[in-house]
Amino acid sequence: MKAFVESEEFKKLNVGFVLDEGVASQNNVLELFYGKKIRWRRSSKQRNTPEFTLSIDWRIAITVDLEEFEATLNKWCKEADEGVWIEYQQKDSQVPPTKLDESNPYWIAFKKAADNMNLQLKPLILDGGTDSRFVRALNIPALGFSPMPNTILLAHDHDEYLNMDVFLRGIEIYWQLITAVANVEDKVK
Repeated sequence: MKAFVESEEFKKLNVGFVLDEGVASQNNVLELFYGKKIRWRRSSKQRNTPEFTLSIDWRIAITVDLEEFEATLNKWCKEADEGVWIEYQQKDSQVPPTKLDESNPYWIAFKKAADNMNLQLKPLILDGGTDSRFVRALNIPALGFSPMPNTILLAHDHDEYLNMDVFLRGIEIYWQLITAVANVEDKVK
């Protein structure tokens, strides 16, 4: 997805809003992801100890100052031993979340349509990875949402399934939401 959003083909699409997948909900409250935590996967290594590696996968809150955080990590390594250092396998940058306020006409349209269907939304910051981070990095608002209430979370499991009534209701919900955001007047940034 990263390569695609950097392509001329993507730019020609003139994307104003992205609706990404969400997750199933075990009750009637539907989770709505408007951002994601920052992922840093790293290994701490020590030169003076043969084969010693400590691997950590961090999901950093979007409010954390990353420069200060990294400076603290480097300080800890230096305090531990001059031969301790960090190698990053993944180091995502800070990407602002989608605004859920009056400044975002897509959110207003989405929320109004959801309210008209009496949907209960729970806005959250996602812990895991999502392709939405690449479009949010381009200042394109993106929401992760799946209308699957009262459904066991089996995403990507070997026995993943969806109740037929939930599936059919989900189509109606998507129809209403997509119609609402597709008719937002100001589509040009």
